[in-house]
Amino acid sequence: MENPAAPNDGVYEWHSRSILLPRFGLLLDRNGTHFRLLMPGEYLVRRSRTKGKWLYRPRSPDRDAAPDAWSK
Repeated sequence: MENPAAPNDGVYEWHSRSILLPRFGLLLDRNGTHFRLLMPGEYLVRRSRTKGKWLYRPRSPDRDAAPDAWSK
């Protein structure tokens, strides 16, 4: 029997997604995650390993920058 939540699925990797209508979601910023209203635009999205929900972060001009690079 296969494990449906295998960690190497790719859902835990950042993917780009466009949001057309405002929605509530977990927004990741320098200070952690917060439940916020997400306005339309481009976001990077991945599945949270601990909460099991979708995490959104604004797309930065440097598309290859990981959240770890924000602290620099």
